[in-house]
Amino acid sequence: MQINEVKEVIKAAVIQGGRLLLVREGKIWTLPSGMPQASDSTDIQCLIRKFCSPTSHIACLEYFKCFRRGTSLLSSQEVCDIVYLVEGEGFCPDDSAKGTMLAEDPLSLPLCSATRQVVSALQQQGHLPQN
Repeated sequence: MQINEVKEVIKAAVIQGGRLLLVREGKIWTLPSGMPQASDSTDIQCLIRKFCSPTSHIACLEYFKCFRRGTSLLSSQEVCDIVYLVEGEGFCPDDSAKGTMLAEDPLSLPLCSATRQVVSALQQQGHLPQN
């Protein structure tokens, strides 16, 4: 099986008041993500289009890290999560009934392995408190 290209998924580690924004996908929680569109000339434009509203205030938006997940069984593509650190306010409501949560202790939740890896790295680098 030959890998043809890398599939990039843009993810945001949105931190509001020391809490991490998570979205529910089925029974697990993960970082909000988006796929770049042709109209997005940069990853930043993808993030702004996907996560920001007119009431969002970005205090910090910077590249954090690329996490390689391995090869997708469905498409034979290597998948790479490109994670940006976003700090600010007003991105998304804390409403677990609608599938969003500002988590104080994200590692206590059922997370996908890729999100667990990002959360650990955020804690190790001091962006999130270690609980």
